[in-house]
Amino acid sequence: AMSFSVLGMRSIALLVVLHIVAIAANRANNRYDKSTNMKTILAICGSLRAKSGHRGLLRAAATAVPEGWRLVIADISDLPVFNDDLNNDEDRPASVQRFKEQVQQADSILISSPEHNYGVATAMKNALDWASTKPNCWDDKPAAVMGAGGMHGSGRAQYHFRQLAVFVNLHVINKPEVQINRYSGETVFNDDGDLVSETWKERVHTLVQALVVWSKRLEQ
Repeated sequence: AMSFSVLGMRSIALLVVLHIVAIAANRANNRYDKSTNMKTILAICGSLRAKSGHRGLLRAAATAVPEGWRLVIADISDLPVFNDDLNNDEDRPASVQRFKEQVQQADSILISSPEHNYGVATAMKNALDWASTKPNCWDDKPAAVMGAGGMHGSGRAQYHFRQLAVFVNLHVINKPEVQINRYSGETVFNDDGDLVSETWKERVHTLVQALVVWSKRLEQ
């Protein structure tokens, strides 16, 4: 009888522990589910450099995201050069499928891209092309663009992007413009690519806030 009693108590104790673990797991799942209800700004850096200032712009933007929103930086470094022969369910590379799903699920798009030869950087254009067909994942999404460069601060690349956005039906906000002349004499980025200029930090924050407002307007 004593043996049975001890075994019974151990069984009850085990059931209690398992119940507590189940409750904790359920609460964790609930927290995760709530986090997925947040609005997502998908941020894309058109430069593949590890210490790119354009990636630094996105890190600065992440500090201005309001409650209920999150900023996720997409990785486009492993996207192959666009090849429509691979753009089908059987042959599409996993990195492409992942990126297309990120774009599809995003609520807003934030682009930070350098200017190459008066136009959008190659990596950015490649990412745009992959997500633009079968299906067009950019369709009807609000967006904003920013960048840094020489005298025009990536302005030509931004105008080029706005032209491309017309065809894929991205709704790019007009103001404020973030076109940073990084050679003006002011220290804009540090050696790690972090944005250190308080003036431009404020402008980037204003752009993020404007993008959120724009996104809400387009939802109505």
